[in-house]
Amino acid sequence: MPAEKVRIISRYVGGGFGGKTEADQGVEAARLAKITGKPVQVVYSRQEEFFYDRFRPAAVMKIRAGVAGGKIVLWENQVFGAGDREANPFYDIPHKRVTSAADGWAGIRRDEPIRGRCVACAIGEQQHVRAESHIDTLAMKAGLTRWNSG
Repeated sequence: MPAEKVRIISRYVGGGFGGKTEADQGVEAARLAKITGKPVQVVYSRQEEFFYDRFRPAAVMKIRAGVAGGKIVLWENQVFGAGDREANPFYDIPHKRVTSAADGWAGIRRDEPIRGRCVACAIGEQQHVRAESHIDTLAMKAGLTRWNSG
């Protein structure tokens, strides 16, 4: 199909965070238009948007931590598949070590069952959700309701 016969109207949506670059709906509309020989508009429902969306690359985080005197004194975080962006906790922990393998942003081929994409954000939410969940578990096991931040 010649380029001059193609017209894509992409609505401005603030905060697409990389989701506007893939243009899956545009590709689908172009294929349908070619098959039918007529102009096509593709509109996904909210459920379809989430079903067909792309997600952050799958990752595994292995955290080992130690507690003494109501404080976290040891933190080892091994990250596989997501890089080390924001993997180093900002808490005052005397012994911290973060390592990563297979950084998802370095162009390493990743065979995953879920289509991934970059999601721009100020923090690496994968890292923070995992770390904060681990800290919650530490607090629960230590019988603490609140960490001493000093």
